[in-house]
Amino acid sequence: MATSNEFANNEILSALKDILILSSLAPVTIKERNYWFLRTQGGEYFDEFYMNDYVAIGWDDVPCLAESDRTEKIKDDLKDTKGYGQPTRVLNQVYRFCNEMKKDDIVIIPSSGSAKLAFGRLEDDNIYEYTVSEEELEENKCPYKRRRKINWLKSGRRNMIDPKLFSFFRNHQALANANDYSEFIERAINPFYIKDNIAHLNLGVHIIKSPKATDIPYYILGLTECTKNISDTLNLPFEEPESRINVQSDGIIEFLGNIPTIFLIALTVVALFGGEFQLATFKFKTSGALQTIIDAWTKYQTTKKLIPEDKIKEIHQRLEIQDPRTKD
Repeated sequence: MATSNEFANNEILSALKDILILSSLAPVTIKERNYWFLRTQGGEYFDEFYMNDYVAIGWDDVPCLAESDRTEKIKDDLKDTKGYGQPTRVLNQVYRFCNEMKKDDIVIIPSSGSAKLAFGRLEDDNIYEYTVSEEELEENKCPYKRRRKINWLKSGRRNMIDPKLFSFFRNHQALANANDYSEFIERAINPFYIKDNIAHLNLGVHIIKSPKATDIPYYILGLTECTKNISDTLNLPFEEPESRINVQSDGIIEFLGNIPTIFLIALTVVALFGGEFQLATFKFKTSGALQTIIDAWTKYQTTKKLIPEDKIKEIHQRLEIQDPRTKD
């Protein structure tokens, strides 16, 4: 049975989430899904895939068969008659596209030279067969028949993602599983998300020149100090968040940790951007918890701090932190 403290904490957490939703920074809860990197024939079909909300793979003359159904005769025919030097590899690629990719999986496609990337979510569990017209073939449109519907979430230049993903782009398979890079992919498409009960807040840094040596440590310490102070006042379970930094000039500061802590950091960041909440016009399920949060915030502002608010704001502006509520 939940204790009274647990009930109070749940109410406060619910109110925090409501405030963040009201401020246009709603956390996205990520369910279990897979991640795929699909090539676009050297970028030739990147724009067509993106503009027409689909992805496709070649080898239309290769059957979609599970490994148990692949006879030596089928493999020999693919190799000797159709000229596929590695029939097993081709069969694996086709089967993966037709059967292993599922609804809500994330697909990344690159343009020529991976200069641009697009991230999308599959709309269905199944492929569909498209009849390519002679006119489309004459216009050099994508000739692939096996296709998947997709909802594009984000696109942008290569520098929008973590450099650790770059090595993966050297994978020359037409379709490759990218689950090992899921955190970097989620970071690119969701600035604020919850996965496996861990909250992640990603802040883009867009300073033109290299930051001062103390800027980022002071910024992280200041946000953490604020969060701990308010957590203690609210009797929320505070766990010092982890941080990951990838900043030369442009880059990312990521906070990750338990949900209450990261929610409070997110709320503090909104305040640094001058966020104002029209709370009187918003109906909260837990109005008592809302007042408790307001009181805790007011108390924090009058408390002596290791890193003063003015210093945090100064660094915040100098680092040109991108507002996580923006779409790109």
